[in-house]
Amino acid sequence: MIETALLPCGMRVVVDTQEDPVVYCGIVVRAGTCQEEPADLGMAHFMEHMSFKGTEHRKALQVSQYLEGVGGELNAFTSKHNTVFSATVLEEDFRRAADVLCDLVFHSTYPQAEIDREVEVICDEIESYRDAPADLIFDEFESLLFQGEPLGRDILGEPARLKEYTTADARRWARQWYTPEHATFYAVGNVSLKKVCHELQRHTS
Repeated sequence: MIETALLPCGMRVVVDTQEDPVVYCGIVVRAGTCQEEPADLGMAHFMEHMSFKGTEHRKALQVSQYLEGVGGELNAFTSKHNTVFSATVLEEDFRRAADVLCDLVFHSTYPQAEIDREVEVICDEIESYRDAPADLIFDEFESLLFQGEPLGRDILGEPARLKEYTTADARRWARQWYTPEHATFYAVGNVSLKKVCHELQRHTS
């Protein structure tokens, strides 16, 4: 059964309750490539990476190990319209998943030292992608089809611009887009809407 709610903080909640011991959940932030200004090319994807590099409550290693320690998984991806942070855990570990997801989205700190290191990882990803013509051709097609429009932009951005981004840029983007009113929390599994909302209110109040 699918149920929805709107939390007092403005975040939307969608829950599909099923008899499944595994819970799939995540936060969809309505900020993708289409929300970028020309000066912010690649920012949405950049923020996806940087959100895992430490929060007000956890260091980067603690973020990566928080769900792995109980056999869960934490991941993310960026699209033209959204940035999605997802988790897969057993039903009894849902509380941990909600905790770390809210921490990533609403409390990341984007330290400059981590930015300097991670930008090189993103640039390597760009080069690897450009060496795969079977994938690259789709971006080339969209660039021609939506020429001059946000939908025609490359999700990964340009290395030269990415290397200029700072903690201040990341925080500016987070203040604008990584807010409850721009986010939707979803959960599929043996959890109720009431339980999900209770956990989220603990982390977003």
